[in-house]
Amino acid sequence: MTLKDRLITLIGYNRAWEIRSRLSVCGLVLACWSDFHRYRRHAYIGFGKRSRKNLRALIMKDAHRVEKGLSLAGMRPFFGERMIGHLQMLIGCYVERYGYDFYADCGLLSLRRYVGAHDAFRGQSGYEKISLVEAFCDTHRSPGFGTRVGVDTLSREEFFECADASFAQFVAGRRSVRDFSGKRIAQDTIRQAAALAQRFPSVCNRQSVELYYYNEPARVREILRLQNGNRGFGETLGGVAVITAIADEFEGVGERNQPYVDGGMFLMNFLLALHSLKVGACALNWSVGPGRDRQLKKLLGLDDGLVVISLVGVGEVSERLKIACSPRKPLGDVYRGDGTIA
Repeated sequence: MTLKDRLITLIGYNRAWEIRSRLSVCGLVLACWSDFHRYRRHAYIGFGKRSRKNLRALIMKDAHRVEKGLSLAGMRPFFGERMIGHLQMLIGCYVERYGYDFYADCGLLSLRRYVGAHDAFRGQSGYEKISLVEAFCDTHRSPGFGTRVGVDTLSREEFFECADASFAQFVAGRRSVRDFSGKRIAQDTIRQAAALAQRFPSVCNRQSVELYYYNEPARVREILRLQNGNRGFGETLGGVAVITAIADEFEGVGERNQPYVDGGMFLMNFLLALHSLKVGACALNWSVGPGRDRQLKKLLGLDDGLVVISLVGVGEVSERLKIACSPRKPLGDVYRGDGTIA
């Protein structure tokens, strides 16, 4: 009998489990402290010098915000004045330090698409702001990197033409939609997508996720008021899914971030499943503080042990829709092979 077995025999299983739990809590505190310091060192949290990776991510974020504004069915003229100014500042800082590359090109092209979308408003009050953006683009001329930025306009049939194609074509064809008809999506359709999404890989096959779906208009509006990324299209959604992970089903310090891994993989499977069923969808980030998180859980009656991963807006896509191009990073910035084996 080992020393550990003797101790358990002496103090009992429940007491041994209690001691183990207390030691695990101490380990969790130390791990979270380490997480905090890593995030503080590397993420941009509003002060300090921005790294190259910080800047390029912020450029991509704002460039995509421009694309989203351009893709809305009822584009609001001169939208995003502060955001456009911020993007110009980011591009200026980036080019000054690192020169022109794919990321600077994405930012500049999004500004050019923004200017082009306002051609019909030349001479109107407020256009002088667009002229300033145009002048900025003229003084920052990227050599070009073959980047596609802006929006694509497709018919419903064109958008779903790869839904039954090869996997490579199917994955390339799935894109976020923000142009919906307003038709409500039935519970049975979402239940079918959830069943397909259940084939996601999960740690030790625990499948620690739950999906909540709402399609009653008043409830959908209440949910969307707590999320800050649906302006301009939220009112046309046919329902909202809430993807959650079950914290109670994870164990130990090493699994403290596992809910986001398992929940994220289920989310991606769910988005692919919706596309296969020809349902338009847009993942809506749940990057909120604890107060907003508690508000959502109280509104929906969700258990405190659920970790909200993301919301997903779903709907029938419009007969003719505009979609953000959302250019992908160069593969060389994603794939990091060691180069030793072909």
